[in-house]
Parts: sequence; structure tokens; C-alpha cells
Amino acid sequence: CSSASPGNPFRTASSSSSLSSPFPSSLAPPLPLSPMAGGRKKSKKRLPIAMTLFVPFIAFAMPAALSHPSCPLAKKGDAGSALQTAEMLRVQGDEGGAYRCYWAAAEWREDCDPGLWEMVAGMAERTAGKGPAQDGYLPCYQLGRAASCHAGAMDARLARHVAHAECYRKVGNMTGAARALRAMLDDDLVRREDPGSCLHAANQVAELAMSGAVPWQFAEESFEMLHKGWSGNGYSLRSFGLIKTQVNRVEEALSLFQQSLKLLPDHYTHSQALVACNQLKRFDEALEHARACIDLQPGNPEYLRNFGSALVKLGRFEEALPHLLRAQKLVPSDHSVYIEIGFAHMGVGRLEEAAEMMERGIELGAPNFRLWLFVASAYTKANLHHKARRAHLKAVKACKRESKGMTKEERKQECLLALGRYLESLQRDCDWSKWEQYAQIEDQLLSRTAMERVLTPFQVNKGPFSLHALRNLTQREAQKKIPEIATPLPLPPPLLSPLRVGMLWTGTYDSEFANNVVSVLEMDPILRAIETNRLQLFWFSINDHESDGIGHYKSKERIRKLLGDRFLVLHTEVQRPDDGAKHEGVDCASSIRKFNLHMLFNLPGWLNEATMSVSAAIPCALQVAFKGYAGTLGASYVQHLLTDRISSPPELSHGYTEKLVYMPHSFYPVGNLQTYRRDSRAGIAVDRPHQLREELGLPAQGALVFGAFNDHYKIDPQLFRMWMRLLRSSNGSVIWTIRHGGEAILQKEAVKEGIDPARLVIAEPFPKVEHLAIKGYSDVFLDTHLYNGHSTTSDMLWAQVPVVTLPGEKMAARTAAGIMAAANAAIGIARNHDDYFELSKRLAQVAQRLRGAGEILHREQLSNTKLFNMNLFADNLLR
Repeated sequence: CSSASPGNPFRTASSSSSLSSPFPSSLAPPLPLSPMAGGRKKSKKRLPIAMTLFVPFIAFAMPAALSHPSCPLAKKGDAGSALQTAEMLRVQGDEGGAYRCYWAAAEWREDCDPGLWEMVAGMAERTAGKGPAQDGYLPCYQLGRAASCHAGAMDARLARHVAHAECYRKVGNMTGAARALRAMLDDDLVRREDPGSCLHAANQVAELAMSGAVPWQFAEESFEMLHKGWSGNGYSLRSFGLIKTQVNRVEEALSLFQQSLKLLPDHYTHSQALVACNQLKRFDEALEHARACIDLQPGNPEYLRNFGSALVKLGRFEEALPHLLRAQKLVPSDHSVYIEIGFAHMGVGRLEEAAEMMERGIELGAPNFRLWLFVASAYTKANLHHKARRAHLKAVKACKRESKGMTKEERKQECLLALGRYLESLQRDCDWSKWEQYAQIEDQLLSRTAMERVLTPFQVNKGPFSLHALRNLTQREAQKKIPEIATPLPLPPPLLSPLRVGMLWTGTYDSEFANNVVSVLEMDPILRAIETNRLQLFWFSINDHESDGIGHYKSKERIRKLLGDRFLVLHTEVQRPDDGAKHEGVDCASSIRKFNLHMLFNLPGWLNEATMSVSAAIPCALQVAFKGYAGTLGASYVQHLLTDRISSPPELSHGYTEKLVYMPHSFYPVGNLQTYRRDSRAGIAVDRPHQLREELGLPAQGALVFGAFNDHYKIDPQLFRMWMRLLRSSNGSVIWTIRHGGEAILQKEAVKEGIDPARLVIAEPFPKVEHLAIKGYSDVFLDTHLYNGHSTTSDMLWAQVPVVTLPGEKMAARTAAGIMAAANAAIGIARNHDDYFELSKRLAQVAQRLRGAGEILHREQLSNTKLFNMNLFADNLLR
């Protein structure tokens, strides 16, 4: 329910105002008042008040100079004397003097005389502009005194309250009118005898709160007075619920809507309950209210849209689409339905269609620059990076338009969301035109207080930001993951055996990442520990898909065979694409808790946030970050990080929230030798193919080939200029890279450096079985500085290609150095950019000479290095 109602939710049948409701609803005007329990069916008097919107604020007060009326000819404080004097002066034609004495008499009476006060007010109106009654608020004050007497029959008392409120309306004092209406609600007799009129008065107060004349808390207090001693009816409870939503008491609002529905099961109240349920993230209940709206008004296009939206929130995307498309057909100009259709398409993976639908919704008038960010996200996932970059830029421009009324600092903070994501998209495409600006937003990221994050921890890790920024921003995101219902978990008793260890995994199994981890678990030390019942190993596969079983490495098949029934598939709750705040890991964590683990390894970390959501719900008392994400998880619920002294040296431990646990060699397991042996047994050709270099687009023997196979987003402009310097220094040499999306811009950057773009040889991705053998034609592998190649570095070493790396500060920028040291290849670790240049050229020349002489190690000989010795790694891991 996201568009304004054509009617006012506080209107009753006798209301004459044309106020529009600001509440997110989509309903026809409410029905007339129904008979009230404990009251008459219809009041003899109806409130004639027609409140005017946007009146100037005027304080409710009587001028101090006239707050003590005087009657000089009467004895002070003697009401009878003042009354006699007033009569005498009126006979003499002294209207002003009579007015003052009548007023004094009314003030001095021990009992309250409403009739006398009404007469005084009438005289004040007649003498307006003549002497002491010139202040236009005095009659209202005096009518208020008459109403406050609470004397006489109910109808007379009601009429006085009405007159009091109407007086303030006439002079434009809406605050006074609201106070007068609330005074009526404080009259026990009127409230008891005519709750219908009191409800109408309370609704008028709510309308004044809508106009800004009084705060919403004032309206809330008015409805509390209305229900004092009265259980209410469907309309009063619904209006009270609407007000509760305005003061952010959504739980109370939902309770009131539910009570209202028992008395008045109408579509409007269901729609408001739906809004409250969405705010409370109670999407199952929201769906039921949406269904009720459809049942009561089957052809209502907004209800069709709301029903489809409720299904989208529950992840039932295909089921949602028919309802959303029907709503679109009925109201093709409704921008919000296009947005919902976009979310549904995104949920089922139709990413380009999702983006196009959202763009259509924005064109029709959907506000909020954040929608452009969703469009950009869909295009990015569809690998349509040029369209994603355009959408990011539109988000930046839209934010600037939408934030014009803000201060400079507020505007900067608001638009940082769009700007940061736009600059990140430029990095991903190797567009360095705003590289310095990207690096300079670090302080803004750290000072940002809004909950909505600008960059993911992984994006911060790969960006031009410091270790300090990575720790602080990651810590902030990890804290957001903790669900309210997460409870501490004690460590299991220290049993001698078996040790119960879990591996938390999500993602594709047909990757070197999965293959390397499974290879460790297949090693003899682990197998012996399992066979002797010293170790019970569990694998928790989050959001598993059957298609994950395919591929070259067969990692899923292997781990299932190894663990049997201790391989478990768990599913998190499905998240709506625009609902990043919804926690998704509670159920999985509860399932894992039942195994009473001693230790749980989180393998992907921030590479896949589903596992972070599971970890945040505390599935195990002791959690360890391992392998996948190179850097701190920033999470209080993950206590240890498995690393090595090169990747995470002790002097940089301030950049981690975890206790660093050091492996003797590289923390990075490498299963190349085991894959080589499996492929050899299967008859798969694993050695270098017989293609000529020319067939691969490479120059003839003699010209240096610099392999650069890391993802293009890892390349920074300073390093790229170093690569171009290498090409200038070596005639005929080439940079050999794989198509990742940034190649067109890289070739343009090469032209700027005076290099023929043809010297950047762009290859299509190699077949997985052959990729190592093909990459072996490189003379040297140029690692990236900002974010190293991890699996790629170990692969190139396995292919006997020397590697050159320049370690940075963050773990992701140092992992390659740790891998190289474990492979006895530390010679390629550079100290600075000049050293990187010299090592790259020298090692490439040496490697080419050795290869030409046939001095290549046999694959099995590589197992002598600590990097490729998985039995050694498994033994160290057990320790």
C-alpha cells in the first residue's frame, strides 16, 4: 500500500473537509459511522467544523492585559454586585462597561454558570474592535469557560463544546480548535452518552495533526481519552491504529487494526494491517491481509499489486507475477507496479527484464534514487556492465536532485550511497577517471551514521581503502547481522573424543575454492582421525542446488561420499531483493546447534553473506574464519582467523577483530597435485597442449609473454602503468589476459600510454581441464597489488610459471606472498614498484631460457614443496 488514498481515513459521513490521507493506502473512503456500543445511533448535533489546511500557527492564550476583568462600580470579588452593575450599565447603553461587569461576574461566581459565560462570549463578539473585547480570541476563551462548566443536559454540553471549537476555527487558530475538541473528549457525560460525536471530534484532531497544526502525540492522547471507559468500535480502533503508526508504535497499531477487523472486517483496515505487518517484517501475516483485500475487492488494481508484493516479500516470485501483471494491465500508469514486477523478475533470475521494468517505473514517476541502484544491481548481475554504469550515474544525478533542500553535509551523506556504488562500478570496469575521488571517500564512509551500507565488506577489501577502514566498516556490517533473538551458546564439555567440527559452506562446488577445501579433507591425517573416531566432521551446505554437483572437480560428490549422512543441506529464508535488513540465518543456526559442535569453520565469509547470517545467529560457540575471504570478518561471533605470518603479520594484527591463528606455512590449501592425479587416472590430458603459441594469439618464441589472468577489477592505475612500462622495455612483448569485462577500457588506457592495443592479447576463458596447461605458455605471471590472485597464484606456480607480487597492507593483498613463500618462490616478492618492474622482466627472461632448454620439473616433484603437500597441510590443520 504505497500511494495516497483518495479519501481521508479519519473522515466520517458528516465530514465536509476534503483532506487527503498521507497514509500509505489504496482504498475508497471509509463507510459512515455504524451504531456504537453504549451510545445512541445518531447524535442530535453534528460537529459543523470544517478545518482549514496549512493555517499559520497561533498560540492558544488569552492576552495577559485582559486576563483579569474589572468592574469598578461593583464590590471586587462579589459576583452578585457585578451582575447588578452590568444590568444597570446595559440599561444605560454602556455596552462596554456591561461586558466587563458580566465578565467579572462570571469569573467571580463560586459555581460555574455556562449560560453567563455564553452571554459574555456573545457580547465579546458584538463588541469586537471596540475596547477591551478587541482581541478576537476572547470569545473563544469565554466559550471554553462555558464548555468547561460540564453542567446541564448532554445536548447542551455538546453544543457548548462545538461552539468552543468552531470559534477557534473561525479566527484561524487551529491549535485552539484542537484543544477545544480534546476538551469535549474530557467531558465524561458527552463521551459516555454520545461516543459517535466524540469519535468525530477525535478524527478532527487527527486531521489537524495531518495538517501540522498539532503534533501526532496530541492526536494519540485524544484517542486515548476517547477510549477511556469505552471499548471502541471498528472505526475508532482503526483510526487509533493509524495514529499509532504515525508515532512509530507499529506493534500497538497492528493490535488495534486486528481488534477493528473483528468488529469491522473491511478492506481498508486489512490494507492498513498489511502496511504494519510489512514494517514489522511479518510477511506471512501481511500476505493474509493482502489476500483478504483481494477477496473483498477482487478488481482493485492496488490490492492486486499489494498481493503480488506480499508474495515477492516471501520469495514466491513466479506466483506473484500474474497478480502484478493484471494490476499493470488495469492501471498501466502506476509506476509502483512496474517496480514490483521488476523485483519479481529479479527473484527468478530474469535480470535484464527486471532492470527494464524498474526503469519503466522510474520513467513513470517512481521517486527515490535508490531504485536506480536496484536497476544497476540487476544489470551488473546480468554482466551488462555498461548499462549498470549508466544506471549508477543516473542514481547519482537523481540523488542530487532529490536532496536540494538539504544542507551541504546532509546532502553529502545522503548521496554517498549512490556515489560510492557508482565509483565502485567504475573500478570493476577499469575506468580510473575518478580513482582519486574513490580513494578519498574513505573518511565519509567511516563517519557515515546511516544504517544503509554504501559498499559491501568485499568491495571495501578490493577497493583503494586502508586496513583501518576495512576493519571498522566490516565490523559495522557484522554487527547489523546479529538478530535480536540470537542467544549466547556455551562451549560443549571438553570431551576427549570425538572432536565435533563443522564446515559452513555456500556457493558453487565447481570451483577451485571448493576443490581445495575438499582436497584437504580427503588427506590421510584427516581420514585417520575420522576412522579412529577422534574427529567427527560435518559439512553444512547452505542453499544447496542439485546443479552444484556438476563440473570438472566433482567436489560435491566427493564430500558427500566422504561424510555420508553428516553432509547436510540447509536453507535460509528467501530474501526480497530490496530487503537487506531482513535476517535470514536463524533457522539454519538452530539446526546446526543440535549437533553440539566444538568448532565451526566459516569458509566463504563475506564472499557470500548467507553464511555470515548463519554465523551471526551463533550456531556454535567457537567459530573460525578460514580460506575463502581474505580479511577480518569483523564479527564478535567469529573468534579466530586461520592465517599465516606473511599474509597477516603480527604487526598488522590491529586490522583484525579475531585472534590470529597461524599455520606454519601458507594458510591457503592448494589441491592441484590431487587434481592432477585424478585427471591422470581418468585419462584426461593434463600436460601442456601441443598448440603453437601463434594459435593462441601469442608472439613467436623470443618475445616475452606477461600473463595477467586476475580479474580486471583487481588492476589499479599505477600498476597498469607499470605493465605498460614493461611492454615499452621489451620489444614484441605482450600482456596476456582473459576477457573479464574491462578489456575495452584497458586497451584505451594502453593507447594513452603509447602502446599498441594489440599488445594486450585478450583470450576467451580457457576450458577448466586445460587452463593450467595453456597458461603455462606465460613467461611470468604479473600479480595484482590491490587484491592478489590467490588460486590464480598457486595455479601459475603449479604451471611452473614464475610469479611477481607486491604485497600490500590488507590480507587480500598479501596472500600471494604467503603462497609463494610456501612454494619456495619468494624470489618474486617485490619490495616496491621499481623492484616489481625489475623482477618481472628478469624472471620472464630466465623462465623463457629454462623452458627453451627443457628444464621443467615433473609434476610429482612439485609435491616436495610445502604449498602442494596437502598431507602436511592437513596434519597442521588438525594440530
